[in-house]
Amino acid sequence: MNQIPEKNCPHCGAPLAQRTHSPFCSAQCRAAGPENAGNSPALATALSAVHQNYLLLKRFFETPARELFRQIVPEHELLDKGFRPEFFTSICIDARGTVTHYCFEFGWSKNKPGQLELSVETDRPGAVRDVISYPF
Repeated sequence: MNQIPEKNCPHCGAPLAQRTHSPFCSAQCRAAGPENAGNSPALATALSAVHQNYLLLKRFFETPARELFRQIVPEHELLDKGFRPEFFTSICIDARGTVTHYCFEFGWSKNKPGQLELSVETDRPGAVRDVISYPF
């Protein structure tokens, strides 16, 4: 006799006992299944690190004493707060050969050993403007 092969839930792996036409075993798996499809732990780690870097740099420039668009800071000041310089969104090499890493509109480059030159480039292509400060 022909036996129908047993199907498993793609999210949790449990056998589908109730409805064979539904690809998920429960409403919870149906809600969580598409959300995690294609997301690997490495991708989640990288996106989280880029997001954290962005928030740190944004907070750094929102400090009233630091309203300049370009400044030099000790590298450990950012690293102590959880900054991870290996995660960024783009790189720019200028005519002098200076490599600037960007996390959206916030950039940093090695000025001297132990120092970072931070910059904000709001007119940079791909930069995300703050909606609150955007002139409508």
